[in-house]
Order: sequence, then C-alpha cells, then structure tokens
Amino acid sequence: MAKRKGAPVKKVRRAQTTVLIVGVGDSDVTFIKHLCRLYNVRGCGVSVTVENAHGYGPVNVIDVTARNRLAFDRRVALLDTDLEWSFTVRSRAKSEHIEMLPSEPCLEGLLLLIMENSVPDRSDQCKKEFKEADLKSLIWYEKRLPQQILKQRREKVRTLARLIELVSCPG
Repeated sequence: MAKRKGAPVKKVRRAQTTVLIVGVGDSDVTFIKHLCRLYNVRGCGVSVTVENAHGYGPVNVIDVTARNRLAFDRRVALLDTDLEWSFTVRSRAKSEHIEMLPSEPCLEGLLLLIMENSVPDRSDQCKKEFKEADLKSLIWYEKRLPQQILKQRREKVRTLARLIELVSCPG
C-alpha cells in the first residue's frame, strides 16, 4: 500500500542501552555527570543513570549497585582503592555482573592523574590538594576538565577512558 501524501513519518526508535554507574559519594557523582554532559546526548541510544552510594566502603557501593539487578544492561561501581576490595566484594561483583572501576587511591587521586599532577599514595594527601575546590559543583569540572583535556588524557588514564566509553553515544 502506498503512503498518503503528507502522512506523518514514523520515527524509528533505537533500543536504549541502559547503564548504571554508582559512585562512592557526591563528588564522584558530580564527576560522572560532568562526563555525561560532555559525551551523552539524549536519545542517542545510551541511557545513563548515576547513583550515590553515600560512602561506607566498597561493600556498600557494590550493595547499592547490586540492588538494581534487572533495570540495567550494564552496572558499574566507581570505587576508591584506599579501602581493600576484599575477596567477598570482588566475588559478589563478579556474580552480579558488576564492573568495578578504580579511583586510585580516591576520586581526588584520579582527578590529579587526569590533570597530570603527581598523585600522593594516601587519600588524605590527595584530598588536601583539593581542600579549596568544590568537587560537588559541575562548574568546577567544566572549568578545569573541559572535553579537550579529557580527550587528551583518556589515552593514559584507563578509568577515565572506560567511563567515557560507558557514557558515550555509539558511533
């Protein structure tokens, strides 16, 4: 049957790939949202949800991520490495098909690495570097980590590269 002249054209909907990324706290969530604003466009085929585990270590981050078993195609936990990822935590993540991404030793350490600064071994030392910064503000990330810098650094920072890959639109 021929289409009527002037008939509305149906939009073809692409299946959405759904991704859940859980961060340890507010700063992690804001950083991930910054990446989403730069690399994800509504309707591109990838739908990203970002959740906050509100701290309490790797066990809690994996618990929060695991609660959303059926709602997402991919589930990812962004975890600090300053607290041990026990065998139990790793096993649960594996059995629940949760990808674990490290922030070494914490988000601030990851940010220092992205900004090409030296990264102290301890979290408290990394956090000192950002004591004046508002890491809960998207504006902070927009000013200091524009897309150009992230594009350059993703080749050397595996966690950054993987996060960008997860939130990016296909093609």
